Amino acid sequence: MNNELKKAFEILLEKGGEGSRGGKVIGHTKSGKPIYNHRDVAVSYNIHPDYKDFTHEDHSDASKLHEKLTTEALTSDPDFTWHGESEKNKETLVKYWHHQNASAHHARLSNPKDSM
Repeated sequence: MNNELKKAFEILLEKGGEGSRGGKVIGHTKSGKPIYNHRDVAVSYNIHPDYKDFTHEDHSDASKLHEKLTTEALTSDPDFTWHGESEKNKETLVKYWHHQNASAHHARLSNPKDSM
């Protein structure tokens, strides 16, 4: 049994897959493609390798998910204020701006007139 588990693990490592490069999957498009929470928004402003096969519709789905997470970032912290100085408040703002920027980026790429 140990050899079978080892073989299966090696196949998984070789093939990779959803989240295999350390990305956090936050949802899926209607077509089933994973949507990642990339920490480096600057990198995702270029076509990130995870999104190279995304259609305009996939980008639209990703934009909507990030927009939803933008709202959730603010509503999940009952003590949030736009000018708060606490660490929790700062973390909420980072999440908010990250998802806001990602949503806008995917929205731009969902427009068939924009090149991908």
